[in-house]
Amino acid sequence: MAMTLSGVTVSSHLKKRKELLEAVLAFLGSLKIEFRYSALPLERIAEKYAKEENYRSLSFLSQCLSEIQDGADFPFAWKRAVENERLFSPSEKAKLSQLGSLLGTSDAQQQVNMLCIYEEYFRTYYENSSETYNKFSKPAIFTGIFMGLSLFVLFI
Repeated sequence: MAMTLSGVTVSSHLKKRKELLEAVLAFLGSLKIEFRYSALPLERIAEKYAKEENYRSLSFLSQCLSEIQDGADFPFAWKRAVENERLFSPSEKAKLSQLGSLLGTSDAQQQVNMLCIYEEYFRTYYENSSETYNKFSKPAIFTGIFMGLSLFVLFI
């Protein structure tokens, strides 16, 4: 039973990573719109998206908002929140941390251009995650089931 459960856990982890990266892509697209059409400060943007249902899976947004409300400045709060997200790979965390240090440092058009670059990074991460999910999700479950049945047979 434990082996079957571990296969399901691996599959679930792969699916959550895929969905997380998909949400990051959607968030970056929303940020581009914010920079093009609103003049909201970063703290208000963080508040807006931390409370939006579509971005609930991006738990680093609510943690970032919480740290800002506790007095931290945006880049520090963003970096710390991103570092605490378990599902991101080290390179994804590095890119998101880098993005947080750059947000709000230039005019709107440059921000949009920069977000386009980061969108491409995360599109690549998403595509890789999606490929990994499609390639290994079902085999992980079946491997877990097979190993669980094998152990059951051995103990009988």
